Amino acid sequence: MRSARLELALQSGALTFAAAGDILVLRPRAGDDLSALPKARVVVRTGFKPDHDYFAAQGYRMEGDGPFACAIVCLPRAKAEARA
Repeated sequence: MRSARLELALQSGALTFAAAGDILVLRPRAGDDLSALPKARVVVRTGFKPDHDYFAAQGYRMEGDGPFACAIVCLPRAKAEARA
């Protein structure tokens, strides 16, 4: 569902990125589809090892110092997790 929203936002022009600079994606979950983003510019940050391993195996950069052109924050569905 999250990937469908991301793709729709990009296709409609509701979400645009600077022509250069890295894109920080915070806390995506394993199974999230980030293919709508230019992989060469994406840096994924997550503290949950299974999620980290999933995106690392797909070839996403897991480290980067910034500055970042923008950030996408993936919010969890559970209120308790969001407040943690």
